[in-house]
Amino acid sequence: MVLSCALLGAGYFGKHYVRLLGEVSGARLSAVFDTALSSDAFQEIKKVHPGVKRAETFEEILNDPEIGAVIIATPASTHTSFITLALKAGKHILVEKPMTANLSDALSLERIVQESGKTLMVGHQYLYNDYIRRLKEIVDGKALGKIHSFCASHFYLGPIRRDIGCFWETATHELAILDYLFGPLMIEGVTGKAVYMRERSGIEDAATASFHSSNGLAASISVSWFSPEKVRNFFICGEKGIVLFDDIEKKEKLRLYRYPYPDKDAFKVKSSFFFEPVPQQVEVCQVDSREPLLNQLEHFIHCVQEGVSPLTDLAHGVRVTRQLAQIVDVFQG
Repeated sequence: MVLSCALLGAGYFGKHYVRLLGEVSGARLSAVFDTALSSDAFQEIKKVHPGVKRAETFEEILNDPEIGAVIIATPASTHTSFITLALKAGKHILVEKPMTANLSDALSLERIVQESGKTLMVGHQYLYNDYIRRLKEIVDGKALGKIHSFCASHFYLGPIRRDIGCFWETATHELAILDYLFGPLMIEGVTGKAVYMRERSGIEDAATASFHSSNGLAASISVSWFSPEKVRNFFICGEKGIVLFDDIEKKEKLRLYRYPYPDKDAFKVKSSFFFEPVPQQVEVCQVDSREPLLNQLEHFIHCVQEGVSPLTDLAHGVRVTRQLAQIVDVFQG
């Protein structure tokens, strides 16, 4: 059965769902609700989806029995109300990150999702990135040995949000990746600082946080949405080597450096240890990759049609939101 979908928000990010719903099998775009969408922009959507209709109100979507799923790509502060109403109307949900704008909203969804019996999936698209999937194989295969640290940098030039801060908007990705790679985690020992360029706004524009996870991993995440250059990478250090993921790289996104950390005997004679890298110790991981958002959308369709729980389900979304709240609370101190 083809899953009939409604899209809330067809702008900055929602436009990608417009395109991909024209490419996937098993789903179609039946309706769009976006009060800011121009008539010309809607006509462009109709070129891809001739049968799509423009809903004038969200209630039109809720009351349409043919619509089985709602994809939410609107500002984070609107997510909870849209999710709640759609679930109560019997719709499945794919909501873009961040799932909610605060922890209390995330927790309020637990009972609603359970009572609805419908699928709620969070759009943490890096977990559907084939390079991150390959990285999990490396981690699970113990190629790094005992893992000690995770260090991430995520910088870009806008968009700057009005309703949530940069860390809540951006570090959602890194925290979701940590949860995926190392299992359900709790974090502790949070330290960090944030930069607020809009005084008394409570909306951070850049931030750095460090913490330990429940499995002993030390992590550091730095973010900014006011950077002249785009940087999106992280590296994981283990006793047997280092793995680097750089999303800006075109061909060498994932590299494994088989450089074992020196043991204590290395310092018996010399006060410093110098690495002598050789090409054979650096492996560029070859990955047959697809667009992560396409993988994500197909996973959602599969979960709805087969009645199985998504990889990025509500429980995962709540864990990530709880960690975001812990960290942002430290910033606001």
